Amino acid sequence: MPTMTAPSLAFDGAQTAVLSHGDGALLVTGAAGTGKTSALRERFARLIDEGAEPERVALVLGSRSARDAARALLLDRLPASLPGLQVVTFHGLAHRVLKLREGEPPEVLGAAEQFAKVRSTDHANTPEGQMTMLRELQLALDAKPSRGGELRTSTAVERILVDAQRARGVRLAGGEEIGAGIVFSAADPRHTLLDLVGAAELPPEFAWATQSIKLRGSVAKVHVETDGQHGLPGGTLVVAPTIRYLERAYDAAKYGQISAAPYLEVTSSAPRGGHAIVSIHFQFAPYALRERSWADAGAIVQQRAIDTLAQYAPGFRSSIRRVHTITPHDMQSTYGLSEGDLNHGQLILDQIFFMRPLPAWSNHRTPVDGLYLCGSGVHGGGGISGASGRNAAASIANG
Repeated sequence: MPTMTAPSLAFDGAQTAVLSHGDGALLVTGAAGTGKTSALRERFARLIDEGAEPERVALVLGSRSARDAARALLLDRLPASLPGLQVVTFHGLAHRVLKLREGEPPEVLGAAEQFAKVRSTDHANTPEGQMTMLRELQLALDAKPSRGGELRTSTAVERILVDAQRARGVRLAGGEEIGAGIVFSAADPRHTLLDLVGAAELPPEFAWATQSIKLRGSVAKVHVETDGQHGLPGGTLVVAPTIRYLERAYDAAKYGQISAAPYLEVTSSAPRGGHAIVSIHFQFAPYALRERSWADAGAIVQQRAIDTLAQYAPGFRSSIRRVHTITPHDMQSTYGLSEGDLNHGQLILDQIFFMRPLPAWSNHRTPVDGLYLCGSGVHGGGGISGASGRNAAASIANG
C-alpha cells in the first residue's frame, strides 16, 4: 500500500477531531473559509495512508473547482501510480452510480422537438394511477380479513396520541380515537412531529432541529380533463428545451415569482369513455410569493401551464373540458405538506442520506417510542418510491 508524506498543514482542535474520527457518521459544519474542505481532504488522505483501498473511499465535493483543487493537492502527496482515486462532485458520483446500475452512461435526450420522453409506464403521478393504487391496496386488505386491516380515505388525523413518551394511537378530526402501539406517519416530519405530536412531547433540542428543517415548495399541479383528442403521446413528457430555459424558470422562483416559461412534466393517459386525464407538474411556483397571494395566483399557474403546453400540442387547448389546479398553498392547507414541499424537506447536502430528516435520526424512529416516519422526508425520499415505507417496516421487523 503506498504511503504519503507527513502533512504540512496545521489543524485546530475541531479539525483534528475530524481527522481522528472513527466509525460512524460525522456531520461537519462551519462558515466559509473555516477549513472544512481542508480537514475532509486530509481525512481522506489519512484513510488511504492507513490502508484503505482508494477505490473504496470517496471525497465528494460540491463544485468542479473544489474537486479540481482537491485532486491537485492530493496528487502532489500521493504516488503517481495510485489507481482509483475517488475525488468527485455530487453530479459525478450520481453519474457513476447510473453507469454501475445500467452498464452504460445515461442517454442525453435531445431537444429537437422540445420534448423528452422520460417514462411510458409511470401512472403514480396521475389521479387515475393513484386511485388504482388505492383500489389494489383495498383488494389486498379484503383478501386478508383475519389480519384486521382497514383502509380509510378522506379521513384527517388530528393528533397522534402520546403518553409517557410512547405513541398510543391517533385521534381523527371527528373525535374518534384509534388505539395502536405502533404508528407510522408518511406525512412530512415537521407536520408529524410539531403539529400532530406537538413540541411539548419532544426533547427541546429535537423540537428545535425539527423546526429548522428546510422546506421550499415550488411545484404546482394542474390536472386537466380532456376529450381524449389532446394530441399527446401516452406516458410522461417534459418541456425543457434548453439549460438556459431551465435556469430562467428557476430564477423566477428565487425572487418569489411564478415562472413565465415553466418547466413542465406532463403525464397523459389513454382515452377512456370519451375522456382522458392530462396531469401537469409545474415548476416553478414558490410557496412564498412576493407580489401576490395564492388566493388569485392559481389562475396564473393554470393559464401558463396550458399556454406553454399548447405551443407543442396544438390540439391540447381545444380538447380541454375541466381543469383543477393545486397550488403549493393548497398542498399545505389540504394535504398537510408543510410549505407545499412535495419532498417533505429540501434535498440539499445537510438533508440527504443519513442526515434525513435529521442527523442521528435516519433510522425512521423518533423520540416518541412506537412512532415511525415512512414518508418522503426520511431516507428513501423524496418522491414516491416505496423505499421509505419498506425501510421503516424493516426497522421494526429487525428489532
